[in-house]
Amino acid sequence: MRVCIVLITSLLLISSVNVWAFDVDGFRSGMNNKDVENILTKWNFDKIVNRGDSIQAYDNQDKLTQRNFSFAFSNGKLTTYQKDFKPNMNNLIMLFDKLSRDYGKLTDSKSGVDLTIVGEVRYISFYWVNIKDSIELRYNMFEKNDQLSVVYEIYTKH
Repeated sequence: MRVCIVLITSLLLISSVNVWAFDVDGFRSGMNNKDVENILTKWNFDKIVNRGDSIQAYDNQDKLTQRNFSFAFSNGKLTTYQKDFKPNMNNLIMLFDKLSRDYGKLTDSKSGVDLTIVGEVRYISFYWVNIKDSIELRYNMFEKNDQLSVVYEIYTKH
């Protein structure tokens, strides 16, 4: 009887743990490269560049959509999905609100200034992290343009 109670309690605890392992826009962590590319072709991007360990899909700059998706693979499996948005405060606030509702309390945040190969970049990042993956909302301010991204990433043990 005691073993049965311990087993049931363990199963309840395991089932209540929130392990996100991202599933966003039809892209799921662990997908293979070909499956991601097949989905992207249905989205009618202007350009899809598949380099094997990464895929970039984007629209030309003259389009209003200006979609830009980036994917990274480790051992043939999808580990990172980055989705860029039109960089402005309204979109930053709406994305922060949506991610907070979807993933709960913010885990961490960072801000600062870095010197990169393209010059100075000011940034602010917000993180939602669990035992399996992380979500980062990032706003970068470069000298000539800004970038607003959401990055979904699973942890891989090396």
